[in-house]
Amino acid sequence: MRLSERIERALALARLDGLIAASIENAIWLSGAYNPIRRMITERPAIVLWPANGPPTLIAASVEEAFLRERSSIPDLRLYKGTIEAAVSTLSDALRTRGVASGRLGLDVGGVSAPFYLELRRRLPEAEIVDATDLLNRLRAVKNEQEIALLRRAALATDRAEWSTLDAFQLGWTELDVGTRLRQALIAEGAETIAHLLLGGGARGVAAHAEPQDITLQQGEVLRFDFGGVFRGWYSDIAKTAVLGSPSPRQRELYRVVQQVLDRHIARLRPGVVVGELHKSVAHDFAQAGLEFRAPHVGHGIGLSVHEWPILHEGSSASLEADMVLCAEIIHVEADRERYHLEEVVWVRDSGPEVVSRSRVAPAEIPMIG
Repeated sequence: MRLSERIERALALARLDGLIAASIENAIWLSGAYNPIRRMITERPAIVLWPANGPPTLIAASVEEAFLRERSSIPDLRLYKGTIEAAVSTLSDALRTRGVASGRLGLDVGGVSAPFYLELRRRLPEAEIVDATDLLNRLRAVKNEQEIALLRRAALATDRAEWSTLDAFQLGWTELDVGTRLRQALIAEGAETIAHLLLGGGARGVAAHAEPQDITLQQGEVLRFDFGGVFRGWYSDIAKTAVLGSPSPRQRELYRVVQQVLDRHIARLRPGVVVGELHKSVAHDFAQAGLEFRAPHVGHGIGLSVHEWPILHEGSSASLEADMVLCAEIIHVEADRERYHLEEVVWVRDSGPEVVSRSRVAPAEIPMIG
């Protein structure tokens, strides 16, 4: 089904006269025009107005005109000069032109600033504005062929950068040395910027959001990192675990278990599966292995942001759909001494899940470095 048809159906089901997409991600997604400057200059938003009847309109700052006329898939472009007040003024004029200024309008409230929302309420006192954040999240979760290809390219580039860093590792490197090499490798693979880098050795890697320190990594330490970049607006997110030197029997066994649990988890990522059941199944796998399970989730969607809907957490009633792209993520913390963390990017297909983030075969044994 074409995107326009999916939106038309969603608006009908939600009884909306129009949809206002003003978050950075949704405006990029609906217009097809990615401009990284928007993440820096948030007071100059791009907005997509999608009426229930008729073609969409893109509202953007006039300084972007040449760029948008070249790249946007929406030909109806309305420009403003200024910041949020000017943007909302132009939006309200477009709504009146379309005859829906007093209608029931969906807005991605979760992605707009308070000044934007208050200005919109002031200018459209007769409109009924409802939160359409969830509606847009669900629409954006199902990727088209081009989006899947972009996410595959980003994931493979990140995987290559991670393996090249582990291959190059030398004794005496600090956590900062590893982090620098990872960043350099990802930029060399085509990333426009680094999205995140969480890294630590031994007990320093236990913290969920560990940052690399100027500390030399030691023999026998488990090194884990969670790493990703931005590729033309699309994100990557992959985690790996390795050990310096020869692993102990316990380290070897724990890695095997986490890898096996991840493989079973990936195999369950099929259309129609309930998200909450995925979390429950991983918890069962941990119990069967005699390990404590404390993870708040076992993965998440990925796309124009790192964490997209659905988040694979306990109790969620959401169901997977074909052509979602997910990060499958398994974590085990061993007695607060070390963290085992593996994460892959998976395309949910009718024919079965496909891992799109492996530039080489996933090792059954913990990778040894140094």
